[in-house]
Amino acid sequence: EDRKKTLEQHGEKLSQVVFQDGLGTMADKVRRMETLAATIAEAEGWKDGVESIARTARLAKADLTSQMVYEFPELQGIMGQKYATLQGEEPHVAQGISEHYMPKASGGDLPQTKEGIVVSLADKMDTLAGYFALGKVPTGSQDPFALRRQALGVVQILQAMESSVSLKDLCEWALALYDATVDCNKDKVIGALLEFFSQRMRALL
Repeated sequence: EDRKKTLEQHGEKLSQVVFQDGLGTMADKVRRMETLAATIAEAEGWKDGVESIARTARLAKADLTSQMVYEFPELQGIMGQKYATLQGEEPHVAQGISEHYMPKASGGDLPQTKEGIVVSLADKMDTLAGYFALGKVPTGSQDPFALRRQALGVVQILQAMESSVSLKDLCEWALALYDATVDCNKDKVIGALLEFFSQRMRALL
């Protein structure tokens, strides 16, 4: 049933799925991810991969509206990769769709393709910037949106790839994409994000 539609057609339904109250829909998130991914790719000097990275970002969340993932949420990304392969997407694009959820836990496997690396960073940074802009910062043991795991994932990926992009750059780029959505004190939010990242780095090191 899912294969009666392309991933693009599945992705169109994301405009009906709320990402987070105050942060728009999943379709809005995908647009921000695509923009941020292109910015990161260019900053890393991966201009030859910008097109496939943008394509990966555009399709990364499309399988969330598929019947398969609706029934088995743990297959998000995995089904996206399979459907992308079946509809003839480039292998790195298909693999990047699955990899952008990595690492799924502390010390877990990291994305290996440029597409997976960049889209994973874009996805996680968008989530972190959005929630911090809303003031939804984890306190004590409370972390309902798994922001600590997302931040640790960003640090692990940057460390593994020996990135030339700074965390401050990532925070500024991600937060700028919320200009029309959230009214916040940017300097304060970026400061809070950087402190949050430094805590993850201390734990990792």
